[in-house]
Amino acid sequence: MKLQLLWNLLLILSALAILCGLIALLFKIFGKRIRRTRLVLLCTAVLAAYILTGIFVAYLRHPTVSQSYQNSLDFSAFYGDSPGKERVALVPTNQAALEERLRLFSLAEYRIVLSTFDFVADNSGLDVIASLYAAAERGVQVEIVADGFNALQKMDGEPHFQTLAAHPNVKLMIYNPVNLLKPWELMGRLHDKYIIVDNTYLLLGGRNTNDYFLGSYPSDLYSRDMEVLVYGGGEALEQVEAYFRQICALDCTRPYGGAKENGEIQEALLQRAESLRTTYPQCYTNYDYIAHTHPASRITLPSNPIHTGAKEPWVLWGLTQLMADAKEQVLFHTPYVICNETMYDSLREIAEAVPDARLVLNSVETAANLFGAVVYSKERGRILETGFDLYEYYSQEPGVSSHMKAALIDNRRCIVGSFNLDMRSAYLDTETILVIDSPELAADLSAHMAQMEASSGHVTEDGVQVPEGIAVPEIPFFRRALLALLRLIERPIRFLM
Repeated sequence: MKLQLLWNLLLILSALAILCGLIALLFKIFGKRIRRTRLVLLCTAVLAAYILTGIFVAYLRHPTVSQSYQNSLDFSAFYGDSPGKERVALVPTNQAALEERLRLFSLAEYRIVLSTFDFVADNSGLDVIASLYAAAERGVQVEIVADGFNALQKMDGEPHFQTLAAHPNVKLMIYNPVNLLKPWELMGRLHDKYIIVDNTYLLLGGRNTNDYFLGSYPSDLYSRDMEVLVYGGGEALEQVEAYFRQICALDCTRPYGGAKENGEIQEALLQRAESLRTTYPQCYTNYDYIAHTHPASRITLPSNPIHTGAKEPWVLWGLTQLMADAKEQVLFHTPYVICNETMYDSLREIAEAVPDARLVLNSVETAANLFGAVVYSKERGRILETGFDLYEYYSQEPGVSSHMKAALIDNRRCIVGSFNLDMRSAYLDTETILVIDSPELAADLSAHMAQMEASSGHVTEDGVQVPEGIAVPEIPFFRRALLALLRLIERPIRFLM
């Protein structure tokens, strides 16, 4: 591990040296003719060096889980002897996810909380914005927190977000807004995705708020994802509520700075909210949540530290401990695998302890995350060496990949949340997962996982065994070229991807 850290540091310093050398060469070639340009280039080089150094010094080292945290985690809390107050259901499709949001927002009487990593004012995003605005109009208090990096790209200056934020019943907050003067905080991102409505409903999983994850609007790319609905209030909702309050209280969580009233957009949002009632009438009528949910004996919220620096891998540690404790089976779905030695060791421990340990992730052909695809193409053999049965998902629909982060343990405990099996989720981002003790929910999750496994190839040392009737997608030339390029440069920045 120390040798790898030194090697990464050497590569970074070499890149900086090359950058400085190129600038010096330009100075020598063009001389006095570009004095002003030289100054700009020099300032840019200094800023780039400052940012890169800040990022790599702050996040290159991966902390270990402290003994105090290990002692504080009570694993008996993940089990229950009898059904509790809370009831649960899976939300397995993008269309169902959009409809569930519309239903929950229409049911809200006094409060809505939305935490999202990525929020875009596209078709489904506007559906959400309009529904939240309509709820605020009828007196519901709406609180939203979004990640600062994505807010900079997609929310700052966007008139629909400005209008939403200007409503007196809406509080829009940004976690860790991008500040290039503090590069040691840049990689700390908010990756949580959950919704709380009143004290009754909780929706948590891996979906962001845009067309890629919600609804069925025309798009070139879609994800297959998973969320879990918790109905009835109880401990899980209280835990997520307390977690949200901690996020809001941080110094790095600040109000959205672009609130601006716009009468034209206000009217458009209210009209859109009204049109949704016509398009989705089933979301605005009485809905029997008892009939559509299962009992749960216990629901628990493991989460990562919430500060912006390099984090102790609390979720990773708790998750792998739960898996290693399985008696018969662990099924683990993750979009991609980007591991360090500690993570590989954990996978080996699980595979040695559990008779049936299976890992399903996107194939290189299907993966939406190019860095994930590149790392997998290079690390497939190392994943096999852990002892997990490895499966590659081949979507039979163009542009569709898996974004599901879920695990099933002994057909009883379900784990659904925002956590990817990568170093970013382990050490950099905020992450939340729900551990649910419910055999009935486990049966639903098992059936959904089986559908995906039926479209997956079984990876062995001899190659990939693809089920009959399943086509392996072709990789377009441009994507192949890009993957080849990323293979050359991904190693020193792998822990950030």
